[in-house]
Amino acid sequence: MIGANLSRTRIFNSDLRGVDLTNANLDGISLSVVNLSKANLNGTDLSNVSYFVRVNLSYADLQGSDLSGIGRTTQDLYELNLSNANLSGADLSRAVLRQSVNLAGANLNGADLRGSDLSRTDLRNANLRNAKLSSSESLRGAKLQGAIMPDGTIYK
Repeated sequence: MIGANLSRTRIFNSDLRGVDLTNANLDGISLSVVNLSKANLNGTDLSNVSYFVRVNLSYADLQGSDLSGIGRTTQDLYELNLSNANLSGADLSRAVLRQSVNLAGANLNGADLRGSDLSRTDLRNANLRNAKLSSSESLRGAKLQGAIMPDGTIYK
């Protein structure tokens, strides 16, 4: 399914564990009760996902993927590679991004991270400019070296 065009598709109650969707177009896709654990989603266009409920992305690789504008998700995302991914404007409020989630070099410009658990997340060299963070943010153990913080300063 490498490079497949699945834009505006509805996928419900499906086990797609380990599927290779490298460079696939999933723009506007609806996903509900879908197992994408260990899936290869490198370079995938997941921008403007219309529905994203109970999707298992554990151990999935989304390096360099476009998740800009993804709607609110309360997903528990762990052991996930989102390095160099575009999450600008994404609503990750209340999402749990933990246990080695890799957001190194990711673009989180304008993302809503209020209430998110970012403990032990790799945010090195990530762009957090204009990201919405609340004082309750859990950055305990997060790697922040070189990250551009919401106010534009670079974390040393």
